[in-house]
Amino acid sequence: MADKLKKISTPLPKKKSSISVKRPASKKSPVILDLKQTAQQVGSLPTKRNTFKIKQRGVFYCSVILLLLFIVTIFAYLGYLTNKPTIFCLKNLHLPAMSVNGQTVLLSDFLSDTAALQKYYQRTGEDYKLAAIRNQLAGDLLKKYVIFDLASKAGIVVTDQELAKELSTNTKINDLTDELYGWTPKVYGQKIVKPLLLTEKLATNFYQSSALIPYTEKIQNISKRLNVDPELFETIAAEVNEDQSKYVAGDLGWFDLSALGQNLAPTILSLQPGEISAVVEADSSLRIFKLYEKITSDNRVVFHLGQIFITRPSFADYLSAQIKNAKVWSLVNI
Repeated sequence: MADKLKKISTPLPKKKSSISVKRPASKKSPVILDLKQTAQQVGSLPTKRNTFKIKQRGVFYCSVILLLLFIVTIFAYLGYLTNKPTIFCLKNLHLPAMSVNGQTVLLSDFLSDTAALQKYYQRTGEDYKLAAIRNQLAGDLLKKYVIFDLASKAGIVVTDQELAKELSTNTKINDLTDELYGWTPKVYGQKIVKPLLLTEKLATNFYQSSALIPYTEKIQNISKRLNVDPELFETIAAEVNEDQSKYVAGDLGWFDLSALGQNLAPTILSLQPGEISAVVEADSSLRIFKLYEKITSDNRVVFHLGQIFITRPSFADYLSAQIKNAKVWSLVNI
């Protein structure tokens, strides 16, 4: 009996409840979130195929740009393009147009000067052809760069002060250079005035060179002899003159002022009948004049002149020889 009571008093096992209890969601680790976000970004990156297509497009666009630039360059060399956009595009490429004694003339400068000459002829109303302009420009550049080369070898320079002084003597330059060429006075000074000043200095240096000293000494000795004995003029002229006046003892006949030229007129006007001038230097000659008579009639003055005439090598001939012998190559169509 007691055992039965003991079995009844034993508690029965509890049945598991079928109702599920929701637990609060645990927070995810920041590391896990970062890994997930990185995975999403990697999934959104372009594939190898898309990257290849992008590279192909880049190569294509670059090829098109290079092809267009090549075509523009060819047309510029041929002379069909001289506009500002073309000059601007080619300015930083430093492409050569021609070379003179190792000095490079850039294509952009050649085109710029061509455009300036075109503007000049348009402003002055003169007829022109592009081919003629390019030929003219090529000749001008050849001469200018030969002058630069000769000046460099001789150590001759034009300072900024000399250039500014020359420009200041002409107050109309500021207006004319822009109107006729589209240049500022500074550009005009470098392109036009500087070569002229260098040419003058080169000519002076040429005539003072040792090769021409004998010519100068010869005419100076004749001048000294005439100072002592002016009556020797005709005798000396018949001996030394190097033109047809030798056969008439230097007698040139009658001249008016218009026939004398600007270089000789001041010398002749300063003489009185019977007087003999000092030595007069010309580009290719050395002269001494004698005034025989001077007649004024109807406001017109005529002069009876005689001369002693000696030729000498001229700077113009020397420069022409240097230009002819210059080492030149050109890529532009002229």
